[in-house]
Amino acid sequence: MLFTVEAMRWLGIVATLAITALVAAMLTTSLHAQSRKPFARCGEPVVGGAPNWSPDGKDIAYWGVTSKKPFVSSIWRVRSDGTHRQRMAQFSQGVSPYFPVWSPDGQTIAFGNAQHEVFTVPAAGGTPQFLTNGDQPGWFPDGKQLVVLRMPPPGNPYLRASFVVVTAAGEDVRSFYTRAGEQWSATPNVSPDGTSIVYGAWHDGRGGSLRIIGADGSNDHWLDPNIEGSFPLYGEFPRWSPDGSTIAFTNVDVEGDFDAVHTYIQVVRKNGLSVDGVATGISPTWSPDGSRIAFVHRDGDGSARSGQIWIADRNGNALHPIAPACAFGTGHADRITPGVQARAVYAFGGNDLIRARDGRREYIDCGRGRDRVVADARDVVTSTCEVVTRRRRT
Repeated sequence: MLFTVEAMRWLGIVATLAITALVAAMLTTSLHAQSRKPFARCGEPVVGGAPNWSPDGKDIAYWGVTSKKPFVSSIWRVRSDGTHRQRMAQFSQGVSPYFPVWSPDGQTIAFGNAQHEVFTVPAAGGTPQFLTNGDQPGWFPDGKQLVVLRMPPPGNPYLRASFVVVTAAGEDVRSFYTRAGEQWSATPNVSPDGTSIVYGAWHDGRGGSLRIIGADGSNDHWLDPNIEGSFPLYGEFPRWSPDGSTIAFTNVDVEGDFDAVHTYIQVVRKNGLSVDGVATGISPTWSPDGSRIAFVHRDGDGSARSGQIWIADRNGNALHPIAPACAFGTGHADRITPGVQARAVYAFGGNDLIRARDGRREYIDCGRGRDRVVADARDVVTSTCEVVTRRRRT
């Protein structure tokens, strides 16, 4: 991989999108009350970068930055409903961990840092352990190996980097370069069957896109079969769906000479065809059942929602922040019973049944579909709920 000035410029913009969005969101915490409508009834949204869904679907790991100077980043985990936030790993100022990824058995989290080192930490919390030199780790499905991006030593005139497969103990197994040419590669992600790696790439004269390479370094190719003539997939942060049929990624739309950068979460088939939009944002991660995608939200107007972690279904429906004190539906036929801390229910689409007869006052929005609500007399139920049965006041 040879880095030219333009490739390095592109890499710098893409790599800093998550950092700038996250810091901006931290600095604008006071604006959340105005900016998170229609979810103002929820608790404080989770703000962070590079979310990664746990194998059991209950938690999301991410990296977050302190809201005051000096900005210190840490690895965190949080329930997908926004509760039970827990700090997993933190380093001293100037050593910034990022890109956490769960092991397939859910027992370990691997992550990189700004010093091009990869560490692991028990998912239950503990002391981080150095694993190997490199960046942006990704687990193989058997949990016995990882792939990392390893940068060249300082002073290398060609700035050539490689993918390195290492054991879970940090021993090098093999390394390989991507296709020769003036090109960089980043954010590798191993397919569910362990045979292929998808990654973001840049090639001079043709721009940036997605490529797939065999886990043994063979058959390196552009994802789009027509890529030699056009670049519809200007992508980064690719993630295989759990069934291996599609890839979620960040589509980066660059205006002019990098005058503006807009980012969108999209899903593409593994043959490079049939691209579908999901939402504006970066760094997607799939739920284990493949029905939902969590990502870092970015508003086009740069408002305070940039940097919050949101969830949507794979078609972009049921879009909402990860935030406590709210119960969210999936956009399909849901059975929802709000928790004891819930102040609001947003069911979205589908024919839903909402059981909210719990003695608390809640706001209930059913969304599209034919819905039934069992509510207390003082609950606020919107007109989107077709059938409402209330308990009488006593």
